[in-house]
Amino acid sequence: MGTLDAAVRGAARTALALFGKEVTYRYLDTGAYDSATDSAPQVYDDVTVHAVREPYKSRFGEVLSGDVREGDRKVTIAAAELEAAAAALTRARSEPEPGDLLVMDGATWQVIHVDRQDATDEAAIYAIHVRK
Repeated sequence: MGTLDAAVRGAARTALALFGKEVTYRYLDTGAYDSATDSAPQVYDDVTVHAVREPYKSRFGEVLSGDVREGDRKVTIAAAELEAAAAALTRARSEPEPGDLLVMDGATWQVIHVDRQDATDEAAIYAIHVRK
């Protein structure tokens, strides 16, 4: 752990808990293979964390181009809070990945891209691109 990791991770967790809204982060995974159905079911674990949500906008207010589509959102989650919540689960990893889901205000959003932003050596926040 770098010199600033604990302080920056703690500050990010405190700020997002104060200014964010509760969301459900859903870790998706593939379950055990079932030979009777010749398939492996999709399984998930849910954790509740605080997040700040915002639309993707440029400096001039128009929607950005590229992989970002109209209606996409950027969701910022403190890495320390997500890791602590996931630690209680037996199967889930703590890092978010594309394909996972976020449930916000009753709507389910798919994780498209995850931008890990480190303090020094460890993640401080995850900026997550989501889409309905």
